[in-house]
Amino acid sequence: MKSIKIVLLIFIFFSSCNNQNSARKSEVINEDAGRRKDGLAPFLSKFKILPNEVLKLNFDGYDTSLTKLDAGSDDTLFIPNCAMGLAYGMLADTSKFYALLWYAGVEDGALELTILDKNGNPIDERQPTTGLYGSDCGYYWFGKVFIRKDMTILSRDSIVTFNCDSGVPPETFWKHELDSMDGSINQYGKIIFGKVRQTKLD
Repeated sequence: MKSIKIVLLIFIFFSSCNNQNSARKSEVINEDAGRRKDGLAPFLSKFKILPNEVLKLNFDGYDTSLTKLDAGSDDTLFIPNCAMGLAYGMLADTSKFYALLWYAGVEDGALELTILDKNGNPIDERQPTTGLYGSDCGYYWFGKVFIRKDMTILSRDSIVTFNCDSGVPPETFWKHELDSMDGSINQYGKIIFGKVRQTKLD
């Protein structure tokens, strides 16, 4: 009889703990939902509305005059990894979701595409380029991204490499490669890209 009582007490104790944990989780979820609702408009205001036409975006490092994203604010509810990020712009079609372009806070200024639903919940995120950025000894990258009104995306990255330690001028000792990647944002806000195609130009 004592063993049954002990088992019941243990069961009641763990049930109570589980209920308390569930209640705390619900409180956190509700609190985040409230903060997300209140913070969405101020967050989106950091992104300029981009022209509703074929966007031709040239990227060679980032523009430090852009609005900064604040990792110490509610910005992280929408882009958790936004530390030192810079808001570039938002695609004009916001009928189903928000498509945001921003620079990650790294030395190379990597471009990111983040999709949020109408309540500010993240749907998808990825780089709309092949991911090769910046310049260094023996390496130079220059990217172009074309985004059409139908949400199709063309990514064209030009990469130049040379032997910087050879003592030979780069223009006489270099390789030039074009990396191409095509994709789109579907009706549900998911970002879809095909494989990267590499073409040697020289």
